Amino acid sequence: MIDFSELDPDGEVWELFARDFLQEVGFYIESTPDRGNDHGKDILVSEEISGNLGKYKFKWLVSCKNFANSNRAVNEK
Repeated sequence: MIDFSELDPDGEVWELFARDFLQEVGFYIESTPDRGNDHGKDILVSEEISGNLGKYKFKWLVSCKNFANSNRAVNEK
């Protein structure tokens, strides 16, 4: 089991961990994390999905949140 509270609470470190993890499990990194205000877009990734009629590129917008040390839950706001 991973204890995310062991990670540096710096948001930049968490975003880089998320980027590396997503790449490792097979996503293509379209846009990496930037410094400063990103308006909720931390990472843009894509994957190729095969369907009955062909292959499609599907993009995911990733917002990275790490509340492991805050005793708060992530919510949709």
